[in-house]
Amino acid sequence: MRPDESASLLDKTWIATFALESRGTLSIPVEPVHVRQDPPQHGFRFLPRVSPRAQEDLERTIWSYLLDEQRAERREARAK
Repeated sequence: MRPDESASLLDKTWIATFALESRGTLSIPVEPVHVRQDPPQHGFRFLPRVSPRAQEDLERTIWSYLLDEQRAERREARAK
């Protein structure tokens, strides 16, 4: 990537997509805050949703997924 390409990446909004298994796919708008060329690295900041209700739903979905994953890991650790 050339330096001028790095600068242009910082001016764009991207969509980060996550597969949350049983909860489906979650797409979140992000903006790049850090771009490194060698080795290639990108840092992103999640952008808030326009609607406060949509933001709450998004956060609830993420936290619910994370808590489910944590419970599953604990159950698996106890079973060993």
